[in-house]
Amino acid sequence: MAGCCLTSPGISRAQSPTPFNPYIEHSISRSSSGWGGGVTWYDGYIYEVHSSSYDITKKDPVTGRILGSIHTTVAGIQDIAYDGKRNTWWVKQCGGYFYQLPLAGGSPISSMSPPDRYGYGIYWDPEEPDVLWMIDHVHHRIYKRDANTGAILGSIYVGKAVTGIVRTGDHFWCGVGAEPGQAGVIIEVNMQGVQTNTFQLPPGKYCNDVGGCALDGEGYLWVEGGKNTAIYQINIGYDPPSLIEADIIDSGDYDGDGKSDITVFRETTGLWVVRGVTRFYFGTGDDIPVSGDYDNDGTTDAGIYRGSMGLWSIRGVTRVYFGALDDIPVPGDYDGDGDCGMGLYRESSGLWLIRDLTRAYFGSGNDRPVPGYYYDSRKKYIGIYRSSTGLWAIKGVTRAYLGGVANDEPVPSLGGGLAGWEPAIFRPESGLWAVKSGYRAYFGIEGDKPVPGDYDGEGFNTPAVFQEASGLWAIRQLTRCYFGQPGDIPVTGRICRPVFPPAVIDSGDYNGDGKSDVAIFRASSGLWAVRGVTSFYFGTRNDIPVSGDYDNDGTTDAGIYRGSMDLWSIRGVTRVYFGAYDDIPVPGDYDGDGGCGMGLYRESSGLWLIRNLTRAYFGSGNDRPVPGYYSGSRKKYIGVYRSSTGLWAIKGLTRVYFGGVTDDEPVPGVAGGASNWEPAIFRPSTGLWAVLSGFRAVFGDEEGMPVPADYDGSGGNTPAVFREAAGAWAVRQLTRCYFGESGDIPVTGRVCNAVTPPGRLKYKEMAL
Repeated sequence: MAGCCLTSPGISRAQSPTPFNPYIEHSISRSSSGWGGGVTWYDGYIYEVHSSSYDITKKDPVTGRILGSIHTTVAGIQDIAYDGKRNTWWVKQCGGYFYQLPLAGGSPISSMSPPDRYGYGIYWDPEEPDVLWMIDHVHHRIYKRDANTGAILGSIYVGKAVTGIVRTGDHFWCGVGAEPGQAGVIIEVNMQGVQTNTFQLPPGKYCNDVGGCALDGEGYLWVEGGKNTAIYQINIGYDPPSLIEADIIDSGDYDGDGKSDITVFRETTGLWVVRGVTRFYFGTGDDIPVSGDYDNDGTTDAGIYRGSMGLWSIRGVTRVYFGALDDIPVPGDYDGDGDCGMGLYRESSGLWLIRDLTRAYFGSGNDRPVPGYYYDSRKKYIGIYRSSTGLWAIKGVTRAYLGGVANDEPVPSLGGGLAGWEPAIFRPESGLWAVKSGYRAYFGIEGDKPVPGDYDGEGFNTPAVFQEASGLWAIRQLTRCYFGQPGDIPVTGRICRPVFPPAVIDSGDYNGDGKSDVAIFRASSGLWAVRGVTSFYFGTRNDIPVSGDYDNDGTTDAGIYRGSMDLWSIRGVTRVYFGAYDDIPVPGDYDGDGGCGMGLYRESSGLWLIRNLTRAYFGSGNDRPVPGYYSGSRKKYIGVYRSSTGLWAIKGLTRVYFGGVTDDEPVPGVAGGASNWEPAIFRPSTGLWAVLSGFRAVFGDEEGMPVPADYDGSGGNTPAVFREAAGAWAVRQLTRCYFGESGDIPVTGRVCNAVTPPGRLKYKEMAL
């Protein structure tokens, strides 16, 4: 029998002999001095139960610190397992049933009788998602049970009074109790119940109560040691394999070598470039790439979706008309026949259209489509991610919560190979990659686009990022290279999020280079000046600037609103009479068609007038209009900010309190790029920038007007201020320059603060 070793024996897991000599990697304290209990691993944390409590205790696996508890109605819980398919807990009551519990706790959803009422080990099997393994220590057996019906599918005789259990491929690790005062053990057995390895735990007072086991995302075993011991993390030499071999349906394997290829699509010219393989022209500006293996020949085909025509064009394969302008293409193998099919998601109604297969309503406005090969499926499931709450809903499979922080990008393919997908996110501001089952890694920076793929052909996906501004590809623990240029769209890997053309609707990008420009409007003379680009005269004194991309050509157009005449004049585009003298102009893309539309807010009555679209009453006297692209939306929502209370009310979306200090300026686009706006404020008295989801920075002072925008083309907006008295611009962590003079109005960035009509200046004049 191997003795207890508290330090590493000096052999790596990859180089370990057979059988491996287990050792204790780490330990944390138990939550109770009582008898036995059990542990499970979920979302990067340890969850502990013990027989003297109703509660499930959440613990930090590094420090052992208690992070919270989940109350249940089940008394005396002996063991626990997390069920990743059903997103629930399974617990075993002391001397009672196995119960399925909601993730939030409370009362059981269902129950299952044990093989023997004293048996308590339980393990949900991610390799067989409809299977539970249960222990009967009285009869020395492991039972295989159907997680849906409770039917016994088989049993394995072990010959020892086993307690906890986990499965590691074609073996099991089980806890085994000992006599009082002796050391408990863990044993490894094969599928026939033959013992193949043993490890002795440190002795405790009642080691016959060695309890439930868990397996973390890295393959380490966690075991509850019993009274007067600890919870131990043990290296058992197990490296979790990819569950199913890699496939190429939407992997980005353009040459059929079994690896995802570094590939970009340049929408301005229709150029496709596959690194080290080929380059060709296919498609035009505004086409959305929809590559996949459409002809089932083992290689990825280039494809485009042209929303203006509803056209799918797959290079060398087919042309099909299917869809409408605002539909989001979501191709994939929805019937499991081995080739990629055409699919669409209609955000406005939550309608999914899978060509020649089905149509279904699933999701609502602003939900992100995240179809995928979840939990070992070889066909794609319909699914949505709700960024405002972090909800993942996979139709017919599960509901789970992960993410929900502003700018989190769903990347469910991470680590999953062909199948085994699960909720996962990339958090740009911290570089965090997080998978629901527990995997964590830090790789990348803000502004990076996540492009996980199977770049080495090992059968599972690796964290990778594309830095659009520089063309850098970085693949974790594999390679870094420069390939592409600003504006290119990466078309590799199993990318689940829809690819949109860059948004410039009200970005202040006057030359179409993907960056917001430093620009001013001088009302006294009608001068427009865009730094390093152009200057011209358009408008007169008392005109209000209303710049935006009104003709949907990818660049910002100069525009003015003349309240005295109700005139909207967009330079080189149109002249329209719409509004009244006291109206506040609030232009933006309110219908999601990609072009800026004309909008007005009538403060006296709370009336919103969106030209050729709608009119609605929302808000009251003194409310500030804060329309914006909230929660990942590609269209602008009506909204108001009430400075007296800090209330943000976004029509049809949310009500929340944030800010409310005198002089707080609403800046909802500060962290959200083209979309994912959220309540945010700039506090001039302290220079504080604060976003509801947690971002904080101190930059600027009382002399500065907030002008956040995407000045570096990274896709996210940066805090910036314009000091009118000196004509000074300061962009956080980027640049400082002098451009303009006292009285100039900045006309750059996705600034939400309205310019009030002349003579009614209640707050700083700013441009939309």
